[in-house]
Amino acid sequence: MKKKLLLFMIGIATATISFSQNPAINFDGSNDYISTTFGGVTGSTDRTFEAWIYIDPTAPASNLCVLDYGTNASGDRNTFMVTGSRKLALFSGGTSGNLSSSNNNDVPVGQWTHVAAVLNGGAGYLYVNGVQVGTGTLAGISTPTTGEDMKIGRRVAGGTLYFKGSIDEVKVYNVARSATDILADMNNEVCTITSSLVAYYRMNDGIINGTNVASTVDLSGGNNTGTLNNFDLTGVASNWTTGPVLNGGFTTSTIVANECSDYTAPSGTVYTTSGQYSETITNAAGCDSIIQIDLTIAPLASSITETTCSSFTSPSGAYTWVSTGVYTDTLLTTAGCDSVVTVDLTIQNYSTTIIGGDCDAYTSLSGNNTWTTSGMYAEVFSTTTGCDSTINYNVTIYTESGSTITTSTCTDYTSPSGVLYSATGVYTETFTNLNGCDSIVTIDLTVVDVVNTVSVTGATLMADLSGATYQWYSCVDANLFIIPGETNQSYTATLNGNYAVEINLNGCMNTSSCTNIDFTGVEEDAINAATIFPNPAVNGFTIDLGQDKANVTIQILNLEGKVIKSYNGLNTNKIVVQEQLPAGAYIIRINHEENIQNLKFIQE
Repeated sequence: MKKKLLLFMIGIATATISFSQNPAINFDGSNDYISTTFGGVTGSTDRTFEAWIYIDPTAPASNLCVLDYGTNASGDRNTFMVTGSRKLALFSGGTSGNLSSSNNNDVPVGQWTHVAAVLNGGAGYLYVNGVQVGTGTLAGISTPTTGEDMKIGRRVAGGTLYFKGSIDEVKVYNVARSATDILADMNNEVCTITSSLVAYYRMNDGIINGTNVASTVDLSGGNNTGTLNNFDLTGVASNWTTGPVLNGGFTTSTIVANECSDYTAPSGTVYTTSGQYSETITNAAGCDSIIQIDLTIAPLASSITETTCSSFTSPSGAYTWVSTGVYTDTLLTTAGCDSVVTVDLTIQNYSTTIIGGDCDAYTSLSGNNTWTTSGMYAEVFSTTTGCDSTINYNVTIYTESGSTITTSTCTDYTSPSGVLYSATGVYTETFTNLNGCDSIVTIDLTVVDVVNTVSVTGATLMADLSGATYQWYSCVDANLFIIPGETNQSYTATLNGNYAVEINLNGCMNTSSCTNIDFTGVEEDAINAATIFPNPAVNGFTIDLGQDKANVTIQILNLEGKVIKSYNGLNTNKIVVQEQLPAGAYIIRINHEENIQNLKFIQE
């Protein structure tokens, strides 16, 4: 369905065998010159200068500069000129830096003449119309890279040598061209751009004797555009003028194309995307034809804005739209391309749904209706354009909500609102729920009170709280040591010491304070002189009785009163015990002549 939309070409140069109206540029000899951004061929590198020139019969008998670049120092400039005696010359200054043709009037006046200068390995050659007219050494040429850029029609600083007449086809090569090449090509515009052609001013930019702009293009690819200074740029002088008759060279052209889907270039290449393309083909003169293609691949596009009450049918008739939005429709143009139409559509017969709710009643946007029960409702209005506007309401009437929390705690309880309760009871709190209505929370709270007091009868300790689970401990130097198997409500001690009980009621735990029991039924040694060291101990310990004693019994008991070790009939004042006991607390009982001393000992 997509076909070519539009194709047109601008600036296409047509190649022929020769130009009878080949443009050139006329210089007034007073102050006209062309400045460029071309730095020239530098050092002692081989080079070739070529140009077509026409010396005005009224030109003064002084030097006329064709081109120049570099600096005003010996060997530094490249003044390609015609002398006052009309010799062809290339001057660089200094020793072995200047070369002139052999004879006066080698360059004729009042007619188009091709001139060339070649530097080849330090030797210079001059040509007029393809014929060598001079040769000699130019070994002194060594152009710096810091000099002035190339000028056409005057020399660099140190003089002016304005050219009076016309100049065309200025070419600079970075190689030494042979006499054969110069003769073969002098009547032709450049046919193919080579890498050795480093500056080329064809000067076909203007209209002969017309009104022109002050620039001429560098066609070498270096883009060193020449700027025309002080030219009138209108009329028959100091402007573009008729040049020599030359065979046409390479051509350049630009094609601007707009296509629906693809474009076939002159070379036969098919392009399917927009972009800038360049092609080189052969023109009618057998030279390069360089074509720049500015291609746009795109269908036609347009937009419309429509307003209606209910529905709209698209321009193609293919669609009917019933809601507001931006739509596209595709038509076929007379040229066979797609034409995409964007439709900005407004449907004013509005139908809007509002989902809303409230705690007790809901009021419509107009304020005309208030509903107290959930349901679907509607209001209809008329717009300024006469279309209906309907608002549908999906209404939910919410009621207050409630919940109950039943919980128990060992100490205090923090409610959802952050209130701290420390007593059993039933409490209520009010919040706002997600619907914005009251939410009443009832808290049924039980605070478990674990009574941790102990009653003592003789050597028996009794936890005052019944109905719980219990674990009894021996208190030794602020540490609690579990008494295995003692899990009843009461515990009867068998040794002097301090005892405590841990009580667990419904998951809540509390521990009593340590209660002291005096060991009853065992007589203590009145002397109580024995000591233990080290205590605590890691690898054995020593019992010091204070004095020599006979028939001593030593017993090691755990905190349950069970004898772990016993040593009888000892006659000494110090007893070294090397037994390795399990870590824990013990009672060391010393029995001497029915006098008993109990010492506490810690094994680490």
